[in-house]
Amino acid sequence: MAPVTINMTDKDFDYLFDDSMQWGPDWIVHHDGRFQPEPSPNWALAYWFDTYIAVVLARSYLDSLGEAYHQASDEGGDGSWVLFTDWKSPCWRR
Repeated sequence: MAPVTINMTDKDFDYLFDDSMQWGPDWIVHHDGRFQPEPSPNWALAYWFDTYIAVVLARSYLDSLGEAYHQASDEGGDGSWVLFTDWKSPCWRR
């Protein structure tokens, strides 16, 4: 089966995630064990996704840009997925 090609822009990425926040050593201290697998405190941002297809699209987009990320499940929240990365979506560039 041939792979599917989807054209996305940075702005499209903004519509995939449900929440985002700056990440870092201060934040992870208060949520030890919440994320599985545990992320590094050195990532700049965290993006939350409520659906698995949204996280798959977001990962694929970051892969196409050559951006590193760490995927985890949020065990302390509503069962969503989180991508930790240094890449800033348009909403973080303002």
